[in-house]
Amino acid sequence: MQKNLFLVLLSTIALFGCSKDDEPKNETGNGKINPPEWLIGQWAITGQWAIDETIDEEDNVVFLEVTKTEIYEIALAGTVRTNIVERYVGMGLSVKESVKNSSEYNIQFIYPLLGQVQAEYNFKKTGNNTMTYRMLLGTEFDLVKITKQ
Repeated sequence: MQKNLFLVLLSTIALFGCSKDDEPKNETGNGKINPPEWLIGQWAITGQWAIDETIDEEDNVVFLEVTKTEIYEIALAGTVRTNIVERYVGMGLSVKESVKNSSEYNIQFIYPLLGQVQAEYNFKKTGNNTMTYRMLLGTEFDLVKITKQ
């Protein structure tokens, strides 16, 4: 009897006593996110992927829109808006957010039972109004924050 109790106690400690990492994180199955304040807004592509290298708030096409609770990828001049969190949560994946420091924010979408990452999105602040956005397949974009609504 004592041997069985000892094994149960040891298993419980092993299961709940270990942490995968010490990174601040938020892992939920409800699809709620809390992006940092610097990320909230509308973003346009600059650099090698931009249609026009000049940044003009009147003509710039919004590529990414981040609110306090949602992240949208925007295509075809704003006619297609995809909420990336809803896309993966709708497939039954859980959301894991991590903030590595004041200028990096990451989201992973994970199969709950297997713990496997299905998709990952990384945001890295590179200036007051600029960031690097790495999406699903590792494609990286330089983005600039724009103010048009």
